[in-house]
Amino acid sequence: MADFKHRIKELTGRSWGVSMEYRLKKLGQYRRGWTAYFGISQYYRPVPELDEWIRRRMRMCYWKQWRWARTKIKNLLALGEDLKSAIQHGVSSNSNWQMSRTPVIKPYPTRGQRSKVCSV
Repeated sequence: MADFKHRIKELTGRSWGVSMEYRLKKLGQYRRGWTAYFGISQYYRPVPELDEWIRRRMRMCYWKQWRWARTKIKNLLALGEDLKSAIQHGVSSNSNWQMSRTPVIKPYPTRGQRSKVCSV
């Protein structure tokens, strides 16, 4: 399990400068290979905390990719946040990992992206 988490950290690293599509593709490939090797069905979720952790890592990547406060505010508004909340969170000085836990960014990754990656 430690090797799995280490590899996921590499694939969801903040400084890995690849597109999110490529990152999701590689993460999905690794996850499918891991579950196939250990014979875990996609309908059986042995470790739901692991799925939550992977989704949080992806939210952290999105927050890091948005980079500037203006971009963060614009994307939060697109997610349906009100202006006051979007500004408050967009200009926050909290770390990317801390912001990935906030309710405003929880809608990411979207349902379509989750199907590519999640359910370990």
